[in-house]
Order: sequence, then C-alpha cells, then structure tokens
Amino acid sequence: ENEPVILRCKVAIAGNPAVGKTALTSLFCNKSSKFPRNYVMTQGLDFNVKEVKIPDSNTIVELYLFDTGGHEAYESLLELYWKHSSMVMLTFDMSDEESFNSCTKWLKKYTEIVSPLTPKGVLVGTKSDLKDENAAMIKTAKAIDWANEHKFRYFETSAKESEEVEAPFHFLANLFYTQYEEEVRHLTAGSE
Repeated sequence: ENEPVILRCKVAIAGNPAVGKTALTSLFCNKSSKFPRNYVMTQGLDFNVKEVKIPDSNTIVELYLFDTGGHEAYESLLELYWKHSSMVMLTFDMSDEESFNSCTKWLKKYTEIVSPLTPKGVLVGTKSDLKDENAAMIKTAKAIDWANEHKFRYFETSAKESEEVEAPFHFLANLFYTQYEEEVRHLTAGSE
C-alpha cells in the first residue's frame, strides 16, 4: 500500500466581522457540532488544520485555515497571516449587502499580499437559512456573476442548519490537488 501523499494548502479566510467565518470553519473542523449561539469576535486569528482525502487518489490535502478577524483593528496583521497562502475563501452574509460589496475590497487586499500570483478560491454566501425571511437577501445570480468575473466558485452555506458546510473547503482542497498534479506533469514533461 502506497504511503499517502500529504499536500499542505494555506487558506486565507476573509470577510467582514460577523458574517460567520468562524462558525463555518469550526463546524467544518468538527470543533463543535453545535452552531455557536453567541457571537464572539475573532481576536486577530483563529487557526485550524483539517485533512481532506482526495477521492480516487492516495493524496491527503491538509488545509491550514487562517480565519482572520474582519475588524479594521486587525488589518495590519493580514499580510503576516495571508502571505504564502495558496487559496482564499471570501465570505459574506447573504442578508447583508454591505458584506457582499466588501468582498471586492477583501479580494483587492488579498491580491496585493499574494502578488504576483493570481488569487484562486471560493466566494461563500453564509446564513443561507435566512433566505425565506429576508427580502434584502443577495440574489444567488448576483453572487455567481461576481464569482465568475473573478474566476472563483460560488457556494451558499448555513452553519446554523449545517448545510453545505464542507463543500467550499472540499472544493479548495481538490483545486489545490489538481494544481499540484498539473505542476508535477509540467515538471516531468520538461525533464524528459
């Protein structure tokens, strides 16, 4: 049996305060199977590691999740936490238009930090459980358009209902794996 190949992928998680970054990450990492009822602002950084097994391969991608506080007070730390990250997860609260509009600002910041690399990642709409009761919800089509424009994939999640919590993380792990495989192929093709 082959030893598993372990790839390490650093993921920056960005978004306005209180959009649900930590609730989403904690649920995915099984830190708590319960949705946190009380909001506690992330002070600077929440750091988690979670393994994702890549289907039909002997590869495990370890996601190093850097969940940074969205508050302005922590902006000076972003460069420190986001440098050398391979992927970004941009999050917004589907019931809060300002948090959606801020994704452009967060992406710009991230792009400056990882430059000259092109940002790769996902756009995640959180709190999709509020859809029915909130007329001001960001329309899915609008979010998909934004994601397509930046070559990101779009996901809608609800940490409260535990819906689609794993999907964006698994997508990032698979994207990282595919990228790695392409690089290996490119290198081996060049050395023949």
